[in-house]
Amino acid sequence: MFIEKENYFYIEEFEKYGITAVYTKKNAGNMSDYCPIKNQEEGIQKKNREKLLKELGLSNKQEVMAFQTHSNNVKIIDENTEKYYYEKQDDIDGFLTKRKDIAIFTFYA
Repeated sequence: MFIEKENYFYIEEFEKYGITAVYTKKNAGNMSDYCPIKNQEEGIQKKNREKLLKELGLSNKQEVMAFQTHSNNVKIIDENTEKYYYEKQDDIDGFLTKRKDIAIFTFYA
């Protein structure tokens, strides 16, 4: 069941696993560093992500994201991970983690 909030849809079923899962609405703003919008404020994507994490009570989480390549390549984020942003040439399309200090951002059109 989706619960509609002002800036996102919250997926209630994930709560039982200790996971916060949301789909943001357009009014939450652009959050993707690799999809800039013409004439947008520089760095607004980072500010939008920070605002969302604060709203969700997750400000202390490490953001993880990739320039998604529509491949079948999934990156495991574990205790040895030191890189949290993946460029197009990294060819990553998804993530898996058990870490509780991680906020994964994926982007959909």
